[in-house]
Amino acid sequence: MEEAGLEIRPDDLRFAHVVHRCTRGERVGFFFEALRWSGEPRNLEPWKCAEHIAQDLAIPANLTPRFLPPYSPELNAIERVWLYLRERFLSHRLWPTHDDILDACCAAWNALLAAAGRIHSLSGLDWATVSS
Repeated sequence: MEEAGLEIRPDDLRFAHVVHRCTRGERVGFFFEALRWSGEPRNLEPWKCAEHIAQDLAIPANLTPRFLPPYSPELNAIERVWLYLRERFLSHRLWPTHDDILDACCAAWNALLAAAGRIHSLSGLDWATVSS
């Protein structure tokens, strides 16, 4: 895992799960648990890290940065979207097959996209403003 500074042998991986995404084209993500590794874990791609704060960032006078804590779902707009999808389409339901789960997720996403203005209303953040 080059982005974490670790060396992991294939024999030291255990399959965890698969995610099939049907947004912006179909994609499949495979996830594994590392049972053993060598090296010291570190972030070699800090620009992808939620906690990264650039020390020399030039901030315009009309912006006030508000850095989010590492885990703050109530402040993360996408979390409101996921909550909406779970509450209205996905929670407290059972599907007989994996394909049925994928179909339900795709239908939920498509229903969200079809609701004009819904994403904007869910992801609007009152505290995220720009002054002139």
